[in-house]
Amino acid sequence: VLGTTSKRAEIKNVITAGIINADAPGVAGIAGKAQLANITGCVNNAAITNVQNYTAGIVGWVYYGNAAVTIRNCSNHGAINTVRAYVGGIMGQAGAGAAASAATVIENCYNTATITANNYSGGITGEFTSSKAGSAKISNCYNTGAIETVAVFSGEDLMLHKGTNYAGI
Repeated sequence: VLGTTSKRAEIKNVITAGIINADAPGVAGIAGKAQLANITGCVNNAAITNVQNYTAGIVGWVYYGNAAVTIRNCSNHGAINTVRAYVGGIMGQAGAGAAASAATVIENCYNTATITANNYSGGITGEFTSSKAGSAKISNCYNTGAIETVAVFSGEDLMLHKGTNYAGI
């Protein structure tokens, strides 16, 4: 729906469906990249295939800077398939810099779809870190979808490891 959010974006009750095929970092059913956003009650049903990092059902990438992103009461039901990393049913990645996930919150969200990725993959998020103790929070979320890890050994060699979840979430 949106490539990038900023300036205190409010996204509510959006439902997506269809097929998304991409070759870009930060791709998702609702917002590819998010900053300063509140996302509530959104549902992704679109199947997503991306050949770059940061792919998810709701938000692909909470990007660096004054991130302040809250995702509440959202769900993903569309399969996500990539041979790259930082992939999740709800959010692909938030983390690294001092403020990158300082105020990122995911609550009351769930994923039912299969997630296939190279590594850093999870039913809720692929990577979720914070430099400030207790400031990045995931609460009351669950995953029932399969997590499949595709290890890339060369440009053409792929190996599938079913059930591996490097993120643990």
